[in-house]
Order: sequence, then structure tokens, then C-alpha cells
Amino acid sequence: RAFVVAPERAATVDLASGAVSSHELGRSTSLLSRLRDWLEPMAYAKAASGQTRTAQWLGGGLIAVTGSDESPSGEHPLRPAGLHLVDTRDWSMRTIDRGATDVRVAGDLLLATGTSPEAPIGLVAYGLDGDKRFELFEGREAWLGQVLDGRAYVHLWDRRRERLRMV
Repeated sequence: RAFVVAPERAATVDLASGAVSSHELGRSTSLLSRLRDWLEPMAYAKAASGQTRTAQWLGGGLIAVTGSDESPSGEHPLRPAGLHLVDTRDWSMRTIDRGATDVRVAGDLLLATGTSPEAPIGLVAYGLDGDKRFELFEGREAWLGQVLDGRAYVHLWDRRRERLRMV
């Protein structure tokens, strides 16, 4: 099987037959998260403005999805899509980090970076279960270069120059 993921939908492609089935992604969130989303809804750009999503297969029926929504106009032209875990067994989707724009799998960790209109998230590590494990470089703009042999190479923007950190 192959999966194609969009902001609120996913498709499963049977590679042997070419058959495609479409699935609406349902959000599995707490009451507090639903209240926050109602009070402060996530802004999604129109498709013509440019939505980008990346997906990483985690095994056990789980997919990590993140990306950004880009709008050519407005106060914040690039908004994080957040980090979500999609369970392909029931097509539920759980939001892990609203500020993430990129995620990499490093062993049994999800390494997320991103920025939001409020503040950059630095580097945040989550377990494959979605629980936060640790956070580094909070409030600093960070992005992942490579993840190799148990190390992540993190680029930081620090006072007009780039620095590289190995984690």
C-alpha cells in the first residue's frame, strides 16, 4: 500500500491493483484542545496559495504528517500546519504540536522543528506515541539538516548567522 496525505484527507493506493480509496481524517482531540481550536481556529491557506504536507510512515498503522500553509498575502504568509499522528486503522488524526513545520524520524523519536507567528519552537522530540520527550533551543529558529547514526544535525539562526549543533 501507499498513502497520499492532504490537509484533511488521505488516500490509500493498493499497489498491486491500482485501486484507490479515500478517507476523511477525523481529529481525535481532548475537550480542552477542541475548545482552544474553537476559540483560536487554525488558519488554512487556499489550495492555490500553496499547502505543503510531508508524511513519514512510523509502522503500526501510524503516519506522522506535517507541513505549512503559504499565502502570498496577509500578515503571516507562512503558517505551520502542525505535527499530526494519523492512525490508518480508523483514520483518526491527533495533533501533537501546532507549531511544527518539519518532522524527522530518529529511531523511536519524532524530531520536530518549526515556527509560528507567535514564536519558533526550536527542536522538540516526541515518542512515537506522541508524548513529549524533550525540548531544546526553545524560542529559536531551528531546522534539521540530517539525522544519522543516532545524531541530529540542527541548524540554528543566531544573531545574523547560522550555527550547527549536533544533538
